[in-house]
Amino acid sequence: MKNLLLFFIISFFSLFCLKAQVADKTTYLSDIKQELQKTWPENPYSVVNCITTAIGGKNSEQGCARFNGEVLVHRPYVVFIDYALNDRGMGLEKGHRVVCDMIAQWLLEP
Repeated sequence: MKNLLLFFIISFFSLFCLKAQVADKTTYLSDIKQELQKTWPENPYSVVNCITTAIGGKNSEQGCARFNGEVLVHRPYVVFIDYALNDRGMGLEKGHRVVCDMIAQWLLEP
């Protein structure tokens, strides 16, 4: 599941680097939607918690400094990383490096 989510995060970031595109509503996150629609015994029902740790106006470098202590502490299955507009001032290369660092921290989490 983490590999699938990593694909979505990297895809989103690479789209930001190229040009904005509109997602196809018929296929967007279809794998995850199918997983969430399975019923017992294929997939036990569970509560889905959405925890927002965002702070408006912060860039990815500032977010990375808090990532371990404020995001990974919740042991998330899905993580959305979106600092696109706030990273304009730091440059594309640095923003890319910082976001990749957050992804690596999440994937290496025990």
